[in-house]
Amino acid sequence: FDSQLKDLARNQASTVTRADIDAVQQKLSSLEQAEQSARASIRQSAAAASATRLALAAQALRTAVTSGAPYAGELAQAKALGADAGKLAALEPFASSGVPSAATLAQALRGLLPQMQKIAAPRAQASGSFLEKLQANASNLVRISPATAPSGDQPADVLARLEVEAAHNDIAAAASDVGKLPEAAQAPAKDWLARVKARQAARAAADELAATSARALTQGAQ
Repeated sequence: FDSQLKDLARNQASTVTRADIDAVQQKLSSLEQAEQSARASIRQSAAAASATRLALAAQALRTAVTSGAPYAGELAQAKALGADAGKLAALEPFASSGVPSAATLAQALRGLLPQMQKIAAPRAQASGSFLEKLQANASNLVRISPATAPSGDQPADVLARLEVEAAHNDIAAAASDVGKLPEAAQAPAKDWLARVKARQAARAAADELAATSARALTQGAQ
């Protein structure tokens, strides 16, 4: 009986051809490729989901920054989703309070101008008369275009422009003009200038994150 079993085993072994072996190997190779493809698809789907979450978080952060609302939660969410913390550092100073609006900073500048004028142009005459007229009737400020304000770089000219720029909430132009005053006259506005620059940096950081995350999402979908 044992010899019969051995003969049967030998007969079955002899029926396995090279083609059978190649077919099995091909099936195994196909299964391996299918597994690799499935793993790659899972990784791609996970990456796409992550990119989508970051893009949405970045947009929410940018909206909060632009509106002036506090955004500590949105900032923390963006970091948790992989945003570069170093590139978001400029957003930290205003996370709890919100980015100050142009109108808020313009109002703060108007409060500083009398002190700046005392330092820079206490005896201003020709251009100073223009400034005095503006200050005497502040309601006229919003009706005067910055283009019609004195164009010179003498302290009285600069101060007159600052009055008009503040009335129009043009803090970028005002910040530039503050830098044209004598150093002593700039001193009262030192902290104000720092806030303007910090505001610009925070808004730029939020804009950059929103743009880069949107680009990454678009490229991943291609």
